[in-house]
Formats: sequence, structure tokens, C-alpha cells
Amino acid sequence: MFAFTVSMILAGMSLFRIHKLCILCVITYIIDLAIALIASECRFKNIINDIKTTFFDFISGAKQYTKTFIILVILASSFLVYTGTTYCFVPHIKKQKSILKYRNIKKNPYRVKGNLLGVKNADVVIELYSDYVCPLCYINNIMLHQAAKEFKNIQIVHHNYPFDKECNKYVNFNMHPNACFMARAALAAEKQGNYWEMSSLLYEKQPKKLEDVIKLSDELGFDREKFVSDFESKEIEKELYKQIDEAEKLKLDSTPTMYINGEQIIGVQPYYELKELLIKHGAKRK
Repeated sequence: MFAFTVSMILAGMSLFRIHKLCILCVITYIIDLAIALIASECRFKNIINDIKTTFFDFISGAKQYTKTFIILVILASSFLVYTGTTYCFVPHIKKQKSILKYRNIKKNPYRVKGNLLGVKNADVVIELYSDYVCPLCYINNIMLHQAAKEFKNIQIVHHNYPFDKECNKYVNFNMHPNACFMARAALAAEKQGNYWEMSSLLYEKQPKKLEDVIKLSDELGFDREKFVSDFESKEIEKELYKQIDEAEKLKLDSTPTMYINGEQIIGVQPYYELKELLIKHGAKRK
């Protein structure tokens, strides 16, 4: 009965905590359940009595071997705390939690003003291809701003690749409506020297119409008439098409995609992995 109880606890942890089930473990759990039912003659009352007996036997044993029991409890607790904080046995959960932490940030705390994110003539250059409607791009934007604050010799260069048929002839369906609209707003903001702060606002506010981005431009202190004129200009349209064509030449099929000194990184990475990549390419902490 003790083995059955432990198996059920482990099954619950696997299913609800780790979100994975080992096939061999499941078979073991089923075997333990079958043994428990056979031993109790498939009677619920017998199972309850067996559980009570197991519990009292456990208490009796703990009293008889108190020191050993305490040492085992300390060791087991330490092990559970260590594995629960480091996620050493479930690295995918560690990655997931690290990434989702940024998703819950409503306003980019590392927001940078201007057209330059990082420094000029940097040793480490990140060529970023992203889409303002993409949820993972939102997370990646915050991480890259944080990296620009933490490292002194990196630069992030942004390229628009909206998955929106309004401007992207290479996509088969409108995965991210309004992404083209927001890309034009970012390029118009670049004309007034504040591409990156507008980018953060676009990720956060997700404007749907011209009036919405005009409010954002007012918030940033832009010349309203110039912003609207640039937003609607053929020059901005041409620049957006150019960036989309460049991305297509690279055969990109997802955002965010980055090139760190030429090394392609697809999707969003946990921040600790992003830092390792930057350091590998020569990034220096401030």
C-alpha cells in the first residue's frame, strides 16, 4: 500500500507539476494500483483500512528510528527545494518560466529612446527581424532592451517582417492583422529620431487605427503633421517593402529571428541563454 501511495503522489507530480508522463512510470503506477486492489480484495473498505495501517506503521517506524527519520526528511526536503528552484531535472520548465516572466510585464522597464539601441560600431551586432503583433516578439523586445542596458558593446538593428498580407506578399494568410500598419508607424517615428521608444509602445498598446498611433506620437512629442505625412508616404512604404524583401531572401518563416554576428537564432530564448550567446560573441558587461 505504501508503494501504491508513493506511486500516486509521483503520478500527480508528473501530471500537474512537470506536465509530462513517462510511459514506463505510468505502467508501474498501474501495476501498483492493481497490486493494491488485489491485496485489498477490490474492496474500498479494505483499501481504507490498509491506508490507515500503513500510516500508523509509518508513524511507529519514525518514532523507533527518530534520528534516521529526521536525517532522511532533511535530505529529502533539501533535494526537493534544490530541484524545485533550479529545475535541473525539467529544464524546459525553467525556460518556459523565464520567458513567461517577460510576457507578464505590461510596460518595458528598459525602454530606450532614439533610433539607436546599444552603441555605434559595436563588436556584437544583432540583426533582428520581428512583427509588432507577434507575442514572442514583444517578449524579445524587452529582453533586447535589457541586454542593451547590461552590455556595453552591442547594437540591435531592427528589421520589419510583418505576417500581414496588407504589405507582405509572401504570406498566405493574415496571421497578424495590423502588423503592417504598426511597422509604418515605427518607420515614421524613425524620421523623428525615436524609433525604439515607439516600437515599445506599439508592442504594448497594439493600436488599430491612425488615430491611435497619432496619440502615441503626441505622447512622444512628435510633430503631428510630419508624423502623419511620413506614415502615409511612398518613401515609408518603399522602405517597408525593402525590409520584407530582404527578410524573404533569408527564407525566414517565423518571428522573432535574430542574427548575432551572423549566427541565426530562431524564436525567443530565455534571457540567461541570450546573455550566454552574447558573451560567446564577445559582449562585455558594463
